[in-house]
Amino acid sequence: MARILIKVTDATAKDARRNLLLYKRGDIVKVTEDGYYFGDKIEGNKNPKFVIVDVVGGQASEVSLLVEAVNVDGDVDSVTMLKRRKRKFNFNNTTVAETIELDTNKHATMTQIRLNQLIEVKV
Repeated sequence: MARILIKVTDATAKDARRNLLLYKRGDIVKVTEDGYYFGDKIEGNKNPKFVIVDVVGGQASEVSLLVEAVNVDGDVDSVTMLKRRKRKFNFNNTTVAETIELDTNKHATMTQIRLNQLIEVKV
């Protein structure tokens, strides 16, 4: 099983360049193996800025492509990051039961297949 930490709210900055690099709603912040504890500020307080999804039947190595950034290659010594994440978790496509679970508990369990249905490439 894999655990993923997902941003629920947009982080913003006044500087447009910096704003692009901040985590946005639906961004997968971290992918870990089962049993990873994200800390009291995330798990203990049910932080309204994040949710945790346990992925049944998925290993962290299989889910890790969700943390891929959008980059533009520069010269040999530099790479420019355009967006923090290439893909996002689409909260708008969750079922009523999933929405209630995420809103109430800030935690949900779903299969790898269901997770894949809720992931979309950012525009």
